[in-house]
Amino acid sequence: MARQDLESRRSTAAQFFMEEEQEENEPSYKRIVNLLNEAAVSTDTVKTDNLRKVQEIIIHKEPNLLDNFLDEMLGFQNDRCADVRKFVVGFIEEACKRDPDVLPKVVGNLHMFLQDTSAAVQKRVIQVASHLYRSALAWLSHARTVTEDMENAWAILTEIKTQIVKLVDSDNDGMIFDLLVKFHGSAHISSVNLMTCMGTLTLIAKMRPQFMGKVVVALEMLHSKIRTLSVKFLESVILLQTYPEEDSMRRDNDFSLEDIPLTLKIARRRKLEEEAK
Repeated sequence: MARQDLESRRSTAAQFFMEEEQEENEPSYKRIVNLLNEAAVSTDTVKTDNLRKVQEIIIHKEPNLLDNFLDEMLGFQNDRCADVRKFVVGFIEEACKRDPDVLPKVVGNLHMFLQDTSAAVQKRVIQVASHLYRSALAWLSHARTVTEDMENAWAILTEIKTQIVKLVDSDNDGMIFDLLVKFHGSAHISSVNLMTCMGTLTLIAKMRPQFMGKVVVALEMLHSKIRTLSVKFLESVILLQTYPEEDSMRRDNDFSLEDIPLTLKIARRRKLEEEAK
């Protein structure tokens, strides 16, 4: 009996390794098609696992296949499961990290995700938007020619920024830093959100000493996790849309107004700076 159990366990282990070997030897294109087909009819957990496997292949192992399966991956944005939709948001971020030229193809989807009924999905969108906003400015700044697709992508990303600002306070006056200070002084606040906002204001003061006066006047406030992430997004926007002073704290790979070409018409330095002050 014990011998039979041992043989059974060996058979199971051997089958597992055979399946692993078959997967490795299977052509990537065919394997991706099979994974996506299975994901379309599977349970939520299997679906997410399959999409994660596809992402690993087309983002990290064989990025030349990214464009071939981009639409198929984005097609899961309307899935009934919030975890699947949340995964697609993360996939958009990874795709743009791998190839910034993907941005015009996915930024519209990200905009739609901001209207998602799931708070978890919305929070993930705000996190991703912080990265994409910075990378989009760098992408535009380094482009030899700004195409119509790039202009459209920037317009949508700007609209995403506007909507995230509204999540902090719907009665804002369009001036991002004043809005952040106003939010910090709100009477509706949790300790976690207060600490997040205080950290944001402190970092801005260190990296942009010209705002020190407003930060000193500010300290006290906050409300929901979505608002917390929105505040963190504002931190990123302010640092991107202002000039660092000579004695400002610096971080690796910093990007600010001084890195944006004066010839970039769709993202004028003066307009961005006025918005952030």
